[in-house]
Order: sequence, then structure tokens, then C-alpha cells
Amino acid sequence: MKSLTIYLYVITMLAAPLVLRSEVTPSPMFSNNMVLQRGVNTPVWGTADPGEEVVVNFAGQTKTAKADKNGKWKARVKAAKLAGTKLPNKPRAPVKSEASGDQFIRRLGLVPPYAIRGVLWDQGEAGTNIAGVDQFTAMGALIKGWRKIWGEDFPFIYVQKPSGGGCAWDKSDPVTSQASDFTTDLSQKIRGGSGKYRELHISIMQHPNTFMATSSDLGHFTHPSNKSGYGMRACRVALGAVYKKDIEIYGPIYDSHKIEGTTIRISYKHIGKGLAFKGGEKLQGFQLAGDDGVFNWADAKIDGNTVVLSCKKVAKPMVARYAWAGRCPWANLFNKDGLPALAFETKK
Repeated sequence: MKSLTIYLYVITMLAAPLVLRSEVTPSPMFSNNMVLQRGVNTPVWGTADPGEEVVVNFAGQTKTAKADKNGKWKARVKAAKLAGTKLPNKPRAPVKSEASGDQFIRRLGLVPPYAIRGVLWDQGEAGTNIAGVDQFTAMGALIKGWRKIWGEDFPFIYVQKPSGGGCAWDKSDPVTSQASDFTTDLSQKIRGGSGKYRELHISIMQHPNTFMATSSDLGHFTHPSNKSGYGMRACRVALGAVYKKDIEIYGPIYDSHKIEGTTIRISYKHIGKGLAFKGGEKLQGFQLAGDDGVFNWADAKIDGNTVVLSCKKVAKPMVARYAWAGRCPWANLFNKDGLPALAFETKK
């Protein structure tokens, strides 16, 4: 009986020889300098003659698998402890594809069921390019599909779109150094569609085990130069949402509202250390509308964990909204953890 030995050099797991006893062919995913995911059990798979028994030895473990009628086999080894610091090879430059919808096959076709801790996704500035399908629906299908292919309900983190456009709690912080400058100028004409676009991307969080890396206070443009800031924000979300560290991952998020005569009171979740505004002498960025649907800028005051809105031009307010634009440097609500409030519009 012949043997095939593959050595795996790993950043986050113990480097050890993987011995496959039998005439087998491992998946092309397994090669020198590969990286295994720390902290999760790792599938090892490949092909062999139908019915062939495969023995996998890895890091002191012995696992067996049997090739099915199609010659496919898979074994799963337990996660090893941290060891080794060998870096993987430099990735190849991206290749532009002309065909739509083939990127998963081209980039990730050989990867499943390779063990991963989760996914960080940064795409969507231009929408879905699928007629009649919005970002919420398309991303929901993608997330569900990937989890089905992997056979794992892994966490999915995505970066908020559009990128940037808002002010920051502290522009001296390298993470938010390229945020837009705060302005008190409220003369900007608000297009309802741009706010809807923000709301649509925020709603992707409603999919199970899915989290958003807020980007409104980071550098803007489709390909922002402050990539380290984006990476640090995504890291913060992963630490809090996936690794359960005691850290706030979002700014204030709309929870509910109550109409109180001539005012509307907004209640928030993810208030962290408390609600606050930054820049200028007052809280701003909110609008109110009555039955006529005409929005006017509102006066806003923080009252504990809520914000109370009023407007002399709107005697009977019915709808409230905040940061309702693609670019909103005039919206300055944060929590004291330094994270910006998310855009919203209430429903009648």
C-alpha cells in the first residue's frame, strides 16, 4: 500500500505532517504553506477508489473515512493549538471576469468545506446588477447558499454601504481619520432614494447570525484609501459578535418610537455608554413629516436613552428619520463608545 504525505505549515494551528494511507488524491486545497482556521474542527477531503478506506493522521490524531460510490471521502480532525508562524505565499493579482455570477466558482469553487470561522464581505456599492432583486434579498440568498455549501452556520460580517459620508466622533483616531468633516449646513437637498439605499444595507443584519461593520464614519468612495480603518472596524465587530468580547460593536440603532402630541420620542438599542452628539453646539440630522409627507428639519434633544424630536413646521408629526442621505456629514448622534448612529425612517 502506497502512502502520500503532505506537510501543512499553519499560522494558527500546530504544523504537523498529514499522512494519507492508501492510493488517494487530496483536494487541491491542501498544499505547502496552506493556512488552517484556528479554533474549529477541520475537514480533510479528496478522492479515492470507491469503497477505499482512507486513514488520516494529523497532530497526534487518527481519523478514518471511506470513499463513497463516486470516490469522494472526507474526514474531520479536531482543532489543534496555536503554533508556528510561517506566512502563506503572496496572493496572485485579481483577474477581471467578464461573465456575471461566476466569481464563486472561479475564486472559491475548491474551498468548501474548508474550515472557516466566518466570512467578512465587502461589496455592494453598485447594487446587485440583478433586475428586480434588491441587496437585502440577494445577500440573504448568498449567505444562505454559502452556509449550505459549507454545511456550517458560520457568522457573516459585511461592510456597510455606501462607504463613508458621515462625520466621526474623533478624527484624530486613525480608524476614522478620513471621515467627512462635520457641518452645521442643513441646506443639502435630500433625495429619498439615497436614504432608502442606506436603510436597505442596514436591514441585511436581519438575516440570522449576520452582522454589519459600520462605515459611515470611515473614508468614503467605492475604494477608500483608509483600508486599515475598515479592517479595524470589522475586527471590532468580529471580537464582539463572534468571539463574545465585552465590546460595543454598533452605534445607536433605532428600536421604537412614540408620538407624544407635537413630538416624537425615539428609543434606541446599542446605546453603549450612553447617547451623545459630537461637533457643533446641538444634536442634528433628524427630520419630521406630518400626513402630507413633507419633511422638515427637526429640533432634537437627548433625554436619557431616547431622543425627543419637534418641529414648528410640523404640528402633528407622523414620521421621523435620521441621516437619510448617501452623504450625511450633518448627522452627529453617537454613543459614548464613539460609534455613529445608524440611519432610519419610521413607519406610520
